Amino acid sequence: MNQKRKVQIRHRGIAMLAALIFIVLFSAFSVGILSMASANLQVSSNHQKANMALNAALSGLEYAKWIAANTDGEATAINTVTDADADNVWTNLCTKVKEVGGSVETLGDGGEQVSTDWKEYLDGTSFQVQFCRYDDNSGTEDIRENLFVFVTAKGRYKPEGSSEELTRTVKMQMGITKDARVLNYALAGRGRMWLAGDTTIHGDIYSSWNKTNISPFNMTDDSVVEGSLNTVLPWQTLLNQNYQMQTFTYDASGNLILNDGKTLNKSTGRLYNEQGGVITDSSGNPLNVLSLQFKTENGVNLAVDRSGNPVIGYVNGQNIGPVLYGNPVEAFDGNGNRIYSRYDELQGTYETVNYSQPNQTDIPGLKIDDYYDASGNSLTAIHYKNQIPSSFATVAGNRIENGKLSKSGVIITEYFPHASGSYTTRGSSGSLSFDRCIYEGKTIRNVVVPGGTNALFRNCTFEGVLYVDCSTSGPTSTTSTYNNIRFENCTFNGTIVTNVPKSLNSNWWIKNCLYFTGEATFDNTSGYQEATILAPHFNVNLGNTNPTQSENNVLTGAIVGGIVDIRGNAQIYGTIISMADTTSYTSGYVTNIGATEEDGGSETVEAGDIGVIEITPDEEQMLPSGITTPIILKPLKDTYEETI
Repeated sequence: MNQKRKVQIRHRGIAMLAALIFIVLFSAFSVGILSMASANLQVSSNHQKANMALNAALSGLEYAKWIAANTDGEATAINTVTDADADNVWTNLCTKVKEVGGSVETLGDGGEQVSTDWKEYLDGTSFQVQFCRYDDNSGTEDIRENLFVFVTAKGRYKPEGSSEELTRTVKMQMGITKDARVLNYALAGRGRMWLAGDTTIHGDIYSSWNKTNISPFNMTDDSVVEGSLNTVLPWQTLLNQNYQMQTFTYDASGNLILNDGKTLNKSTGRLYNEQGGVITDSSGNPLNVLSLQFKTENGVNLAVDRSGNPVIGYVNGQNIGPVLYGNPVEAFDGNGNRIYSRYDELQGTYETVNYSQPNQTDIPGLKIDDYYDASGNSLTAIHYKNQIPSSFATVAGNRIENGKLSKSGVIITEYFPHASGSYTTRGSSGSLSFDRCIYEGKTIRNVVVPGGTNALFRNCTFEGVLYVDCSTSGPTSTTSTYNNIRFENCTFNGTIVTNVPKSLNSNWWIKNCLYFTGEATFDNTSGYQEATILAPHFNVNLGNTNPTQSENNVLTGAIVGGIVDIRGNAQIYGTIISMADTTSYTSGYVTNIGATEEDGGSETVEAGDIGVIEITPDEEQMLPSGITTPIILKPLKDTYEETI
């Protein structure tokens, strides 16, 4: 009998083989992970080194800006930069670079380059700055290449003793131009400012009003500033006044919350650290920081003594070093809406308030000396009046042009300020009377209005330059020393310029005044686009402008006056400059934008005064001729770029 044998299959060795396969796979995977980790470390290291090189290059760019800011340029009173001005700035820049360590070389394509030595930075990094300027190509229309300086800042990572080197480069252009910092603001002045009615300002505003007992700014709730409000007054000195600019944030104990986490008791001046500990002197006596002087640096306040030395603070007997503190936190609700109280002087919409800003001495165009040359001559007379013939103007039909305006026509007596609705009725016992010559329906081009004319222009069209003369010493009781002019329903296709009174004599705002009433239409098509009105130390009162905003009611360029009031409807592309220092008056005269608040310098409250006003600054515009400012190197912010 046959028996089937049972075959037994043996699997010895298979488990080991599988284990070996998994070991190989995991080993390969581990090697891959290790390789990736090593690569990532290398990438991270390279990225870090590249950032170090880039940071060095950025520091080089800041160094270039410092060099440019400390390069001297000649002052000029014309609104263009000449070739000689540009050459002088470049020469001074080259000299400055050589002073800090550098050299100049001529480029093969008609330019010149000045480079600093390599400057050590941090952790094996350094930077070098190059300035390059090309000769003007006369064949290139509308582009003066000699007015631009090309800046290259190179950052280098190269550890000491290593051959490894990595570089990064940043570039920027600078323009050789007049110092026109005042044009960075939509509204700039030395007095108080009231914004009311449907007013929208597309930019920052600035006031150097320095009396703490009265607010430099007042805003109604329907006004908008799409920018910051800048005041020279410190917030510390305003805390205990009988008014408040804006609402700040307070903690449960009633202490003012600062943006660095500290708090301040505005009654006692006690400053508390982030943990609530009171900051004292070395004897344990609480400091009153509001009684101390301070320096503001990078948005932080440093308490100093009368000698300017930092005050050292203590908390619980422990030395914490110099006493530093932040600025008040503005009050907002949970939805991000600003909180107002009925005591706030600022009721409208704005971005923020900047306190302790530089005074007007750092802003050319806000000092009367900027409007005179070194010999004491009026710059507006030099640049505008002297270009118009000194003989009497030619009269042909309805055209009056090229000369001095003669006194002729109907005489009417008006008062200023006048009663509401009547120019021939006194507004108050302090009103002055003016015997006006009436010029009606005329086209007037390049004409000088002699002092004492006190004209009334009705339905006139102005072209070129209208130069309003007066005494440079300031108005007196003699009629010929001043000019109060009223424009009624006039069209301005040119610019208005006045002589420059040095002093604000008694009733200056009444006697030297440009008063615009009715429908004033502005459409400057002349060769003087940089200014609509250039009237230093004059009361410029636009009263009622065109009752309907339109493209024919545009004021282009700077509007300069002693005090400038704008009411009604207007679109302004430029900067309003109220350069008269009114702090010697009890409450000051006020720059009104929008409906009048009947301050000491306003005239009437008419229904047409309330309208829509928009102001848009143009910082690329040149200042008008007739204002002295230095030639500077200005970084052009839109030209920044990074390269390898």
